[in-house]
Amino acid sequence: MDAKIDEIMDAITDAIMDAGMGARMEDVIMDAKLEAIMNEMMNDANLRALAAELWQRERRGEIWRRIATIVPQEITSEDRKSRMLPLAIRSNRAEVVEILLQQGANANKKPTNPLWIDPIVRCQDETIIRLLLDHGADIPSVEILFGNHPSREEVAILQRLKCAAGSYLSEKARSRRFLIRRLRCAFEKEHESMTQAAQAPTGPTGDWALGFETDPNTAWDLGIQTLKCLHSGQLPSSLNETLLLLGLVKSMGPIVGGTNSDQLELEFLDDLPRWQILYDEDPPALISFQEALSKFWFVDVTSWQRESHDADMIVKTLQHFKHVAQEFFSLITAYCGMSHMSDVNAWETLAAHAR
Repeated sequence: MDAKIDEIMDAITDAIMDAGMGARMEDVIMDAKLEAIMNEMMNDANLRALAAELWQRERRGEIWRRIATIVPQEITSEDRKSRMLPLAIRSNRAEVVEILLQQGANANKKPTNPLWIDPIVRCQDETIIRLLLDHGADIPSVEILFGNHPSREEVAILQRLKCAAGSYLSEKARSRRFLIRRLRCAFEKEHESMTQAAQAPTGPTGDWALGFETDPNTAWDLGIQTLKCLHSGQLPSSLNETLLLLGLVKSMGPIVGGTNSDQLELEFLDDLPRWQILYDEDPPALISFQEALSKFWFVDVTSWQRESHDADMIVKTLQHFKHVAQEFFSLITAYCGMSHMSDVNAWETLAAHAR
């Protein structure tokens, strides 16, 4: 009996994986692939127990747990994941919805079946609604969903959803603003320390200290802009930009790094000597950079020995800096709940919410 159930479970799983948009669990069970098996079960008294056990397994979510295991490994098409998403929503399988969205399913993919109302509207699971909103799902208008003459019930359904979504998104925005402000406060504290060190009379102080940006607002804007440029492969154009970028990374690392913050600190220190490559052709700027690191973070990089002076080594180092900027930006967006945003929107949000 167990072997027969497992065979049927496999068939159901395959049918769900191939289901078009608009399928429901009941519809999938009656898929052509399974119709013969199900008819046999219903007509044979010895198999009715199998049918009862099968439905018990479906209600316990075993089919969906199996699908949740299969999706990351075997489902590579984003379109196929998007087609599976409405079915997972209607079956209230939050864990599968989350996996599909994380794996690239489109939260705004609409069902092709005109009889199927937009899944997010009919969804009663708050966790699923929040997952969809987190991944950019739109709330459609009444007219799009129900036509020009919606019933009172249909209007009420959509109003309840919009109210809940608005409340959640406002909460997310407030939370995001708080998190971004926390990052800025950490930078401002680091920047204050850097400013005091630049103005301190002890130790060597060159012209770089006189030109160091002391205004915290301008320093933040310049640091973020430099990180954004490096993210796209453009190197800092001035010593000020390099120093403020490093201050930004050093201050944010312990916050966005989480359990890996100690590792980020070590990587930050290990990378400091490599930044000297930017000033190969400008000895005075190189000396200023070395003095700044000594005063800011008590780091001596003058004894660093480069592996090579050829062009290939320089290109690899610059590619490394770009990769570091991209990884660090990913940490920031993950920490602030912006991973689902496009890079353009994330940069704009980072700038706007830090005010």
